[in-house]
Amino acid sequence: MLLAEKMDRDVTLIGTGLEALDVVGIDLPDDRLGREFDGRDSDDGRPHSLHYAPLRHAGVRLRAAALNRWFEEADPSLLVVDVSVEVAMLARLASVPVAYVRLAGLRVDQPHLEAFRGASTLIAPFHERLEHPDTPEWVRRKTFYAPGLCRRPAVADRDPRRITVVLGRGASPPPARRFREMALAIPDHVITVLGEVDGDGELPENLRLLGWVDDVSEALRGTGIIVGGAGDGVTNLALASRARFICLPEARPFDEQAAKAMALSEQGAALVLEEWSDAGDWPSIMEAVLHLDAEAGGRLDDTDGVERCARHISSCAEDHRYGVYA
Repeated sequence: MLLAEKMDRDVTLIGTGLEALDVVGIDLPDDRLGREFDGRDSDDGRPHSLHYAPLRHAGVRLRAAALNRWFEEADPSLLVVDVSVEVAMLARLASVPVAYVRLAGLRVDQPHLEAFRGASTLIAPFHERLEHPDTPEWVRRKTFYAPGLCRRPAVADRDPRRITVVLGRGASPPPARRFREMALAIPDHVITVLGEVDGDGELPENLRLLGWVDDVSEALRGTGIIVGGAGDGVTNLALASRARFICLPEARPFDEQAAKAMALSEQGAALVLEEWSDAGDWPSIMEAVLHLDAEAGGRLDDTDGVERCARHISSCAEDHRYGVYA
């Protein structure tokens, strides 16, 4: 949505669950095997160039048919594919140019490399300094690095005693007890938790559990310290806010968050914790995070990131429309 708002051409949004979000676009059938889904199936007979190709799955079949219908009717000049190797391959087979969004981590398996090879351009939603050291040089050369892909949070009036914990959607909700103990351990800090937690009970005066919010960037106003995972969304917001960042990488395929967290630490832009700390450790953690270079995050951000990425996508679409890539 954020990029679409900045594009200078017609954009069609395609995905699963758009109707539930009241977003105008093409709502694709769900092709997952189950709720606990990491993008891969366990079929030993699956072609080596794919992560996910279950047999006799109606959702997969209907999804591919809907995409092919749209390819034929719309004749798109470019399809921006967010992560899916299979959609990128389908588009290439249908003669539709692809801009492939690749995440962090070491993605040198055959499906990823073939999707990278078939794409016209690769888009990495992070700074080049956060690249995995073992990423092949040809992949780097093909990549447009796009840090700063987020709604810009206000950077003024940062209070180091205000902490915001940003939870992700990819794991089970953590217990509310965890944040209650944290708040009691550092009573001179105000802690706000964004996202779903398990349980509630009586809360200390310096703890607020807000659940999911529509605008995370607005909820970060005035925050001096952000606690969160190493996914692109949270990381980009933390770097853009210029708040100090306590990063707890979550387990993800291809070491996505572990590799990003390591790079953030090497750049001096985050204090990385391998797991949630005991309550008694939080006072010393607060002291340690204040020693981070306040400007380190800004060096990995781009205040013009959304506009710059939108221009790149538009340029690729324009080139394909007029045969520059032929």
